[in-house]
Amino acid sequence: MMCLMFGMWGMWTFAPEAALAQFQVNTNTNTGINALKSDMGGAVLAIGLCLLLYFIRGTKWLYPAMVITFALLIGRIISLGVDEFSTYAVNATIIEVLAICTFYFIATKHSTPPNYIDAIHPDFRPLRFMNNRMRPMWFKKTVNKLVRLGYNAQKMPEHIEMKNYEIEGHEGRKLGIEVYEQKGSTDICPCIVFFHGGGFWMPAQPGYKKLYTPYIEGTNAKLVFVDYTLAMDAPYPAAPEDCYQTALWVYENAAMLGINKNKIALYGDSAGGCLAGVVAQMLRDRNQFKPCFQMLIYPVASDTFDTESAKKFTGVPVWNTPMTMDAQKIYLKGHTGEIPAYAFPLKAKDFGNLPAGYVEIAEYDSLRDEGENYANQLINAGVDIELNEIKGALHAFELIENSEITKEAIRRRIVAFNRGFK
Repeated sequence: MMCLMFGMWGMWTFAPEAALAQFQVNTNTNTGINALKSDMGGAVLAIGLCLLLYFIRGTKWLYPAMVITFALLIGRIISLGVDEFSTYAVNATIIEVLAICTFYFIATKHSTPPNYIDAIHPDFRPLRFMNNRMRPMWFKKTVNKLVRLGYNAQKMPEHIEMKNYEIEGHEGRKLGIEVYEQKGSTDICPCIVFFHGGGFWMPAQPGYKKLYTPYIEGTNAKLVFVDYTLAMDAPYPAAPEDCYQTALWVYENAAMLGINKNKIALYGDSAGGCLAGVVAQMLRDRNQFKPCFQMLIYPVASDTFDTESAKKFTGVPVWNTPMTMDAQKIYLKGHTGEIPAYAFPLKAKDFGNLPAGYVEIAEYDSLRDEGENYANQLINAGVDIELNEIKGALHAFELIENSEITKEAIRRRIVAFNRGFK
C-alpha cells in the first residue's frame, strides 16, 4: 500500500499533462489538470508518508492517513458535481472509500502494540527498523539462504584460523563443525562450544563471527561452532540432540583438537541459550562429562508466555512474544500434549548438579523474565550463577557493536568465561 501511494504521487506530480488529460475533461476549472497534479500528488504523498510512519511507529499514524483520504473523498464528491462525469472519478472514489475502510479496520482491529523504542537506550534505537512480523515459510527459507551466504562471506582476522570438521548428528544427519583458534596455537586450550540463536529456524548470522575474536583473544580459548539442524528441516529433538552430540564430540576428541577436556564451556544466545541450557542437563542426566561453565544470553527458557515481560513486550523490535510463538510452532511441530523435558531448560524437574554459569538478560526483551526465572531456579538448587541484566537494552543488542553498553557486556562475558575456566 505504501509503495502504491508513492507510485501514485510520482505519477500525478510528474506525469505530462497530455497523459492526464484523458482523466479530466474540463481543464479550465479549479479541479482541472493543474490542480489535479498538485493537490492529488501532494495528498497521495502525505498518505504515503503517514503509511511509512505507520510501519515504523505504529497504527496511530493511520488516523492522519484516514483524515487526508477522507478529505480527498469529499473533494472528489464535490468535483463530480462540477466536472463532467468520468470513469476516473468513479474509480478514484471507490479506491478512496476502500482505503478509508482498510485504514480504519487495521487501526481498530489490529492496533500496533507499544514498541518502547523511546524508553530503550538511544544507542539501540536504530534497531526500531527491525520490527519483524510473522513470515510465511517460503520467505523464511529465502532469508536463510541469504543469511548463510552472509555468514560464509564474513571474514575473520588473519591471526584467527578456522578448521572444518563433519560429525554425525541426530538420526545420522551430517553436521558441519567449525573450530576457531589463534593461528599457530600449540597450547592445550580451554574451549567454548557455541550454539547460535535464530528462533530455532534461522542459521547463524554474520555478526556472530565478530564476537568470536574477542572471546578467543580474551580467554585464550578455542571456539567450536556447530551448524545444528534447523527446525524447518527437522523439529525437536533434532537441534538439542545435535548440540548434545557436538559437546560429546568435543570432549571425546579433546586431545586431537588441542582442548583441555576439563575446561569446556557451553555458550548460546536466545534459542542457542535454550540449547546450551538443555545440553548441560542432558549431559548430567545421561552420565556424561560435566562442562566447567555455561553462558546463557537472553535464553528461550520456557514454552509458556505468562511472564510479565512476555505480556508486555509484544511489539518491541528485533524479537518479541509473537515471534517466539511463531518460532516455537516450528520447533515443536508434530508434538502434542506435554512438552518434552529437553525442549526448554525450565521443563527440567531437577536443577541441581549443573555447571556454574552466567545468565544475561536485557531489560526490554520479551524473554527477560524466563531467563531470570531459570537463573533463580539454578541458584535455588545451589548452582553458582551470576545473573546480569543489561539496562536499556533489547534482544540482540550486540547488533549495535559500537555502543559502550555492548562493549561492556562483551567484557563482562569474557571475565565470566575466565572465571569458569579457572
